[in-house]
Amino acid sequence: MDKVKINLRLKPEGEKKLPLSKLSQYIEGLLKFLENVSEDLNINMPKDDWTIESVKNASVGMSICSPTKEAPRYSEALNGVLNHKNDRSADLKEIKNRTIKSYYNTYNPLEMNDEVYFMVLNGNVPQNTAQFNMKKHEAIQESEHLKRLPDVTEDPNIVTYHGSIRGVVQSWFKESNKPHITIKESISNNLAICYYDPDKHYIQIHELLEQKNSIVILSGEIKADIVKRRITEIQINQFEIAPEYQEGDLEKFIGCMPGAIGDLTAKEFIENLYNNE
Repeated sequence: MDKVKINLRLKPEGEKKLPLSKLSQYIEGLLKFLENVSEDLNINMPKDDWTIESVKNASVGMSICSPTKEAPRYSEALNGVLNHKNDRSADLKEIKNRTIKSYYNTYNPLEMNDEVYFMVLNGNVPQNTAQFNMKKHEAIQESEHLKRLPDVTEDPNIVTYHGSIRGVVQSWFKESNKPHITIKESISNNLAICYYDPDKHYIQIHELLEQKNSIVILSGEIKADIVKRRITEIQINQFEIAPEYQEGDLEKFIGCMPGAIGDLTAKEFIENLYNNE
């Protein structure tokens, strides 16, 4: 499997030593940033999959990596975020402002002139020959600029309604800032993000995933794009496993609505439907 690989170096100001506690806080912020990127791209990359491949001397240098089939796409998105301060007008496509903010937030535990060097690789091949580096005071400036921008713009094409969808669970982001699962809809085959309350639904989702490829029915508040004609997300209120089809189920509908077509025959009723389209 491909992997995303990052060469990382933290350089404290002057001859100062980097306290272990600050390194720990930096790594925690870095994991949050990487998790936000995977969530924006809808790629399942649990934070426990990120590992340290090597550690270098002098300044604090290390290589970290995580396996994923979408390594090129993830690496391209990372490079876009790292280059943001050089090109604020660049279209980062799926990446949200909050994700860029979380990158700048990784500098919070560092000293003002501490510097971080970043290079993203796909496997062992650099995605970009440029090595991105930034000091904390620069990160603060960029973060202040982002504060003046909305995290999510109102989209007139998005409508909200209460309803249900059905499909197969594809992935589970249980450690995400907003825990959710992704579901592949049975009819459209589109992926939809499904947020849930971990206090209410964690055990149910865990039991659900033990039944591989089961079709589930999710109900709750749905957001849909009326132009693209697809559901973008749902806030789950309740869910259940759809019952399996049994031979004879369709025959149960025969005669369930007597008089529904009036005096017409079934053939006449169907022809009227086609003629009215």
